[in-house]
Amino acid sequence: MDDTLLPYIHFMLKQEINGHRLLSTTVEDLPVFNIDKLGHQEIFMGAVDLLREFVRVAAIYVVRNFIILFCFSTTIWIVRIFNF
Repeated sequence: MDDTLLPYIHFMLKQEINGHRLLSTTVEDLPVFNIDKLGHQEIFMGAVDLLREFVRVAAIYVVRNFIILFCFSTTIWIVRIFNF
């Protein structure tokens, strides 16, 4: 995202757009942000798509690491209980 979208930030702040709302934004929502130029809409939606992908990958990473940590701690617990 470049400086093209800076003028729209105050509209987003005025509407109190949070992360969940931003991730669920569609092209139909863009008038709320006062983004009516087609090129700006494409840039904005491209940035939202990148953010969605980042959140998806981050969630997978967190779940994967949680599973690894759970398996590791369970192994330690079993070793201590059964004195392996």
